[in-house]
Amino acid sequence: MKTKIVKDMMVSLSDYATVSEDSTLYDAIIALEEAQKKFDQTRYRHRAILIYDKNNHITGKVSQLDVLRALEPKDRLYKIADRNGMCVTVQPSGTVVFRFDYRLNGRRETLTLGRYDPTGV
Repeated sequence: MKTKIVKDMMVSLSDYATVSEDSTLYDAIIALEEAQKKFDQTRYRHRAILIYDKNNHITGKVSQLDVLRALEPKDRLYKIADRNGMCVTVQPSGTVVFRFDYRLNGRRETLTLGRYDPTGV
């Protein structure tokens, strides 16, 4: 069995999405999308955004799960979509539902892929 070296498996810091501490959540998501476009798709896609301070020192990270937890429920269901048909809906209960919108024979269809419930219920 070949010995695995950590260096061969790691994601270089330069490959991560980065934003400043003052960035918005939207800025962070856009930075992650851009970083993933440039990243070698044959490897594991990193799912974190590194945060730097005003001296350009890395001070922390935000994961995709952190982003999901930051989606606050409103009194009505709302939807956040990307440009490729993927979207999440946030229900008043706080449950986040992952969906894919597409067209089949000219008719709009929606495929529900799963859900994230922050309460664990």
